[in-house]
Amino acid sequence: MLRTAFVIVAMLVAAAPANAQRPNQGEDESAALVDEGRAALRRGALDDAAKALDQAIALNPRRVEAYVLRSAVFAARKQYKQGIELMRRAQALSPGDEEVLTALGSQLVLSGDASAGIPLLQQVTARNPRRYDAQLLLGHHWHATGKWPDAILALEAYFAHRPEVLAKEDGRHRVDLADAYLRYRQPRKALGLFQLAASGRGVTRKTDLRARIGIAWSTAAIDCRKARPLLRELEPIAETYPGVWLVDGQCALALGDITGGLALGRRYLERATKSAAAGHALVGEAQAARGNLAEARRELQTAVEREPTRRRWT
Repeated sequence: MLRTAFVIVAMLVAAAPANAQRPNQGEDESAALVDEGRAALRRGALDDAAKALDQAIALNPRRVEAYVLRSAVFAARKQYKQGIELMRRAQALSPGDEEVLTALGSQLVLSGDASAGIPLLQQVTARNPRRYDAQLLLGHHWHATGKWPDAILALEAYFAHRPEVLAKEDGRHRVDLADAYLRYRQPRKALGLFQLAASGRGVTRKTDLRARIGIAWSTAAIDCRKARPLLRELEPIAETYPGVWLVDGQCALALGDITGGLALGRRYLERATKSAAAGHALVGEAQAARGNLAEARRELQTAVEREPTRRRWT
């Protein structure tokens, strides 16, 4: 799940005066309280922000901007239920406002209710593709659910429109976009982005590791001879990320190293925690290359049973 802190920053950057305000309220006291609350939220003073924004709403219950910022305080405290309730009130005041729909959709997604939140964010981006904060949440949601074309479209839109102030967070988002490219069979695009993510300043250790793995896997999809040295460099983490053995084994087999492919496939199966269909397929293909057809048939049948929709196993 996307970090709550980043969502709040994106909301602060994107937030603008919303449409339910009366024409003559621009200089009223609630406006000053909204500015005070925004400043407090930027410096992380959540109590001060909450107090100022609550007062702003009490003075002018139609100042929708105050609701949006107050919901960010709830999000920062992971009080999503209260944030959703507040934004439902704002939605009643200004049903079609982008800020309101984005804040409400974000709160719903962060709370775990993607089925309610995602359609709101889609509504926003369909009307305004430049809405980078909504695009980002959509992109990470589609990535998490394996909808690679949708993830690519949303994350590309995010990078096309996100302001420079958010550039320091690019590493993690680049890795998710690169991973979507790779899984959607665009390894050259993926490789470039993984390399960019790995070379970026200030990337977290987790992001750097994902980028290094992505570089090796993208290279494997392009040229196994170049990939195998990269995969061997990842051997120290293979116990934790056994997919390293799987990809190395597939490359070994592709390059004619049947014994190596079989051994790596078996190592992968010893550690894999999911269905492991690809591992059984690798072992089956290696056994077939050795002429052990009965063993090959048994392993490939297991792969079919584990993932019956994958054409490769049939």
